[in-house]
Amino acid sequence: MEDVSHKEGVNLLPKITIGELQGMEIEEQIDALSAIWDQIALKNPAIQLSKEEQQLLDKRFMDEQNMPGKSWADLKKQILKSKQ
Repeated sequence: MEDVSHKEGVNLLPKITIGELQGMEIEEQIDALSAIWDQIALKNPAIQLSKEEQQLLDKRFMDEQNMPGKSWADLKKQILKSKQ
């Protein structure tokens, strides 16, 4: 599938059926999903949030940042190490 995600006004994904999507390898499915999201982002303006909604999202983000846990990098290393 040609990467045209940088081209504005271009359909990023040809018309395909759900059956065709299901028949694709997982990497192709992920690429197709990415192209769909890129198309949505190109065709739709950003959603405007109210001040209250933005404050709620900011609070949730800060709460998430303060949760104990492993970073993605550490977790990935652990998973890869366990597969050896």
